[in-house]
Amino acid sequence: MLAHILRSLHGVWRLAMLDERGMDSIENTHEGFWRSFLAAVVLLPVFFLLIAMERPPPGLEPPPTFRLIAVESIGYIVKWTAFPLAALPMVSGLKRDGRYFGFIAALNWAQVIEMIPGLILIALTHTVLPESAAGTAQFALLAAFLMYEWYITKISLDISGLAAAGLTFVSFAIWLFLMSSIQMLLYSAQLPPN
Repeated sequence: MLAHILRSLHGVWRLAMLDERGMDSIENTHEGFWRSFLAAVVLLPVFFLLIAMERPPPGLEPPPTFRLIAVESIGYIVKWTAFPLAALPMVSGLKRDGRYFGFIAALNWAQVIEMIPGLILIALTHTVLPESAAGTAQFALLAAFLMYEWYITKISLDISGLAAAGLTFVSFAIWLFLMSSIQMLLYSAQLPPN
């Protein structure tokens, strides 16, 4: 299992270096698809660290611990499963069904690679980076992640850049919706009624 994880991480690292041969290390099989969700397990300690570091929006109190853990845990599961489910009919519509397993596996393992600069930015934001610079850095990192995921989508499915952009946009839209839903569930009790 460890060999599979390391091979997959090596593949997505090569993809991050714009080497399309990185896909050779990603299993485009039913088993490889399911094993790629081990990335969620690998990132679980980071997830709990991020929960511990979470700050409420200005003017709001932190939510009760049980609510925070329950909402964030459910959100974590949904984040890992929503796009693979949404992508299935889109990939089928593009006539790329035979590449679906490798596509999702590559995106799943890429989350581990993306977490490294993400954690560095969070550490800098909580220590030395001024708030104005933090927002700019977060935007730049998000743009880099979207380009990386666009590239993985284009290469893994062997589709046009425009089609890859469409799938990447859907993934991003789902992520935005989930993030805003999590925030609403955590802090809605503190907001004044309309």
